Amino acid sequence: MTIDIDHLRRIAFTFVNVDCNLDIKEITNGLINKTYLVSQSGESEFSSFILQRVNQRIFSRPLDVISNYLIIEESILLNTIEKKAEVKCPLVLPKLLLNYQTNNKYLKKDNCFWRAFEYVPSSISFNNVNNSTQVSQCLESLWQFHCLTSSVKLENLKVAIPNFHDTPYYLNQFNIILKNFLLDKKLTFKTNRSLLDVINYAKENHNEANLIQKYFPNAKLKFGVTHGDPKFNNFLFNTNTCNIVSLIDLDTCQPGYIIYDLADCIRSLCNPAGEESHSIGKVEFNLDFYYHAINAYFIQDSLSSSRQDLICLPYAIRTITFELAIRFLTDYLQGNPYFDITYPNQNLNRSEIQFNLLESIKSKWANIIMITNDLAKKL
Repeated sequence: MTIDIDHLRRIAFTFVNVDCNLDIKEITNGLINKTYLVSQSGESEFSSFILQRVNQRIFSRPLDVISNYLIIEESILLNTIEKKAEVKCPLVLPKLLLNYQTNNKYLKKDNCFWRAFEYVPSSISFNNVNNSTQVSQCLESLWQFHCLTSSVKLENLKVAIPNFHDTPYYLNQFNIILKNFLLDKKLTFKTNRSLLDVINYAKENHNEANLIQKYFPNAKLKFGVTHGDPKFNNFLFNTNTCNIVSLIDLDTCQPGYIIYDLADCIRSLCNPAGEESHSIGKVEFNLDFYYHAINAYFIQDSLSSSRQDLICLPYAIRTITFELAIRFLTDYLQGNPYFDITYPNQNLNRSEIQFNLLESIKSKWANIIMITNDLAKKL
């Protein structure tokens, strides 16, 4: 769906309520929603903000997403004030802005659902991890997020995406879509080698979907508010201090197992080649980054960490990596309805990256378990 700039300006003006000139620039980092930076052209009385059109194919109940955000926004604000003296670099959650046309924190117009956030000044996000300091900062910030939302009453949160991080569910969906795809397409190894290799790898590694259930059937894992997508480029760094100031993109926030937030974050951070690498051979799981990641998180207050979660974590990382790979692959087989793409085979490439990362994790498994157990002995 293409949106012309004049229409975007009319939408943006409903969140401004002043007569001014607007500059609007699309932000292309996100895979789901359409996001724009709205700033002033010349002098005006408002600060820059983020304008976003919610993808209602994915978030079919956008008011639930808004409700969750406001609950989490309040919890983080109140708990940050209470714990300010204890926190070195407190997280700032961008506030949802009031729409002056509706007097709500959203605008529904022409079957589209819009919202606006404060823009975090002097901030930047990155797609690739450069050093272990960034890794440690991200895990400290994720711990902060879990800590600051631990007082939220989970029954008040809505389920933003049903079956989210239910890997057996995603595997079943993949098998159904693959069957239908193969009925419609005639694939040969000669003409579709890359696709067939990825499909075969997915089928051969289907047991990755149930590792915790298999090895730790009675594990008592922490359950609480999960971010749902704490990948590296959702952490905002201050351009002056290089400290993390915010964790954004909270649409997938909902009750869940904390371990999968940790696993997804570490999966993203420990692949220095990045989520969109065109050099598949450079994709690998960095053991030094893993060491710094788990130490940064699990040395914090025991409110958000436990020895059981740590012991299970490597298995969760394998499962979440496999899950993301089959989600990308399933989306590719369906014609890319979920994840935005900028070139035809992008979701296939994303799937290959995650499967290569999974293979790297498996090849370094003994070292990963040793690093994990060494820390577990200290808890």
